[in-house]
Amino acid sequence: VGLSSKNAILIIQFAKHYYEDEGKPIYRVAVSEGGLGFDLTFTALIPPWMPGRGRTSYNDREFFAWVVGAPRASVVGTVTVDGVTTEVTGRGYHDHNWGVGDMKRVIDKWYWGRLYTDDFSLVYAMVHTQKKYGAHWSQPVMIARDDRIVLSNGEVEMTEGPAVFDPVADRTYPSWLQIRVPGSLDLKLTVRDIVHAHNLLEDVPLASSALVKPIVNRLIGRPGYFRFRSDFTMTVTVDGEEYVRTGTTLHEMVALT
Repeated sequence: VGLSSKNAILIIQFAKHYYEDEGKPIYRVAVSEGGLGFDLTFTALIPPWMPGRGRTSYNDREFFAWVVGAPRASVVGTVTVDGVTTEVTGRGYHDHNWGVGDMKRVIDKWYWGRLYTDDFSLVYAMVHTQKKYGAHWSQPVMIARDDRIVLSNGEVEMTEGPAVFDPVADRTYPSWLQIRVPGSLDLKLTVRDIVHAHNLLEDVPLASSALVKPIVNRLIGRPGYFRFRSDFTMTVTVDGEEYVRTGTTLHEMVALT
């Protein structure tokens, strides 16, 4: 795909193929714009996954779909900054969302994240609908041990910790999250710091003005975005054996009201 503007040309190339024997995808993504760019190859280490049939329907017309093409991938390639190209390696992830409907009208908020240890990979999405859509939670979780998916479940118990107010996003966030699948998973994410916070009303100049903002807050709430760095403790039970893992990971919260 080529996108052009008056001052720059952006070239994006995307390709996918599969291991001949294992059926795991390989993605190549290349971007170039002036002296900036990257050319990266994502080799999936875990098979693609989607929760159930990959689609949550809110009525006969509106739905949200999610598929994770690479829950965990090894990444190799190059990154170019100011014309200087550096070889890089690392760990990657790829998913895709699509749907029909006005997300702001359907969705109240969501928590999304993934975490990795040497032997376990976990992906989750906790999505809460607006009251007019029943205030329901959709809570898919996937866990893989090495390259084998050992848990794919939507019967999740989630607990939000005490609320903390953040002045940048102008709203509260939970100080911790606990995600449990009885007999399989017990995960607690404790927020260490906020990597990024954003008040979504600032994207609408009139709505964020001092005079109008209190009225907007009363009518639609305090929409905001957070990216957290959190410490985690995770207990996974596989074939009757418990594995306890700890570490630090990134995850997000998006509140549309």
